[in-house]
Amino acid sequence: MKKRVISLVLAMALSMSMFMLVGCNDAEKKLQKQIDELNALLTEQAGKITELETSKTEQAGKIAELESSKAEQAGKIESLETENQALKEQVEDFEYERKVKEAVVFELSDSTEFERVYRDLK
Repeated sequence: MKKRVISLVLAMALSMSMFMLVGCNDAEKKLQKQIDELNALLTEQAGKITELETSKTEQAGKIAELESSKAEQAGKIESLETENQALKEQVEDFEYERKVKEAVVFELSDSTEFERVYRDLK
């Protein structure tokens, strides 16, 4: 009878051990599934990070191009302003020459008018 009780206890212990092993195996499978899902999410996030870094690099390139273009435009503007100033000076010179010529014509026609124009030129 002792042997039977011992056998029965051993059988129950073996049963419980098997049940626990099956339970542990199920828990391990669930944990592995969760680990796989997390790894998939990490891979997806790594892909998105790579895309964002690529986009950031592209944007930096575009910004550099725009800054270069801005510098070129600033150079063109400066050149045009210099040219504009030279043209203004030419116009002033032409205006002065025109007034001098008018003064000469007025001098020939009326000396008082010449004096007025001459004073205006000063």
